[in-house]
Amino acid sequence: MEKQLKKLPTGIQTFDEIIEDGYIYVDKTKYLVDIIENGKIYFFARPRRFGKSLTVTTLDAMFSGKKHLFKGLYAEAWMNRPDYQSYPIIRLSMNEVTTNQGLDVLIASVQDKVLDCAKRLDVTVDTSVSYADTFKNLIVETHNRYRQKVVILIDEYDKPSVDFYDNPEMADKIREVLADFYVRIKANDEFIRSTILIAKY
Repeated sequence: MEKQLKKLPTGIQTFDEIIEDGYIYVDKTKYLVDIIENGKIYFFARPRRFGKSLTVTTLDAMFSGKKHLFKGLYAEAWMNRPDYQSYPIIRLSMNEVTTNQGLDVLIASVQDKVLDCAKRLDVTVDTSVSYADTFKNLIVETHNRYRQKVVILIDEYDKPSVDFYDNPEMADKIREVLADFYVRIKANDEFIRSTILIAKY
């Protein structure tokens, strides 16, 4: 009987789907293990269609303990070691933020993404504060809820400002909004295990 070849994961950006549906996966988890083991904060800049979202979802699976997805991969042994520790994941995709309806809508959209993440984590956050303080609250309350440091994964972290590359004034305003948001990561370092920001260039 002719052996059935695995399918190419054309257009598929999610690690879980690639593994569970039997698509071809080129194992690069050794490099991700090295990243996790040897640092705390990383910034990646990669071109379009170079696996940014795949990298984020693979890191999510590694940090959150989805061991069944890594059978036969380099990370399998790393995840099965006695001192392996899983962590709660704060994962945001700034590609999903609304950017074409003004700053107020953008800020509300950012806060909505934070609240969506809080819901996934079953964490209650204060919605009466600013978008940036809501993010801070999410970090702290996730840490308290799970009694573990959190992992922060942000895909296309600069996408809202990049949308206005031809409008420097608006791009600068959006960068100020994002800077106020992201500075909460540094300010709450004691609650964070790892932070990985991925950008498109």
